[in-house]
Amino acid sequence: LPAEGGNIYFNKETGTITGCDKNVTEALIPKEIDGAAVTHIGYKAFYGCEQLVKVQLPDGLTAIGALAFRECKNLTDIEIPNTVTELGKQAFHQCSSLSVIRLPDAIPRILEHTFSYCKNLKQVKLPAQADVIEKYAFRSCESLTSIRIPDRVTEIKGNVFEDCYNLKQVTLSKNLQKIGIYAFGSCNLTSIELPDHITSIKLGT
Repeated sequence: LPAEGGNIYFNKETGTITGCDKNVTEALIPKEIDGAAVTHIGYKAFYGCEQLVKVQLPDGLTAIGALAFRECKNLTDIEIPNTVTELGKQAFHQCSSLSVIRLPDAIPRILEHTFSYCKNLKQVKLPAQADVIEKYAFRSCESLTSIRIPDRVTEIKGNVFEDCYNLKQVTLSKNLQKIGIYAFGSCNLTSIELPDHITSIKLGT
């Protein structure tokens, strides 16, 4: 599939975008390629594409694989379709120019390092159906100032928001039960209201 600056590669049998030339700057991915529906962004498909600035993902996409956009350091413009139900580990790790992300409600959990070191990430909408936020998911998102944890979330694991130095306002899930070690380490929270269902808060030493 031709793209600005190079090519994107597609597996028709699996409906998966499998790779991308490193010089691609803009990837406008259609719903179908040669009559085959695009349903997946594959493992490491855009990993290290440092020239990539804009990605347009199609409706009907269901999964973004692990490390799919890792270290796309100039990526500023991407919108995840509501049809996506799976977001892999480290999918946007070190996308340091990304400033806004809205996650579809059907994604069941935020996995490890999904957005860690996205240093310019200012706004995040988390999925309404998510029940767990895994370790390091937003570590070192230094521009994040506030976050609302959806009410289905029962556990925030360790180091999730560690080193989010400007994070000051957090609204916790009403059903939250567990907060892992260093979950808010080095944040500048001014206050936080703990819900009634909390049973475990792990403290660092």
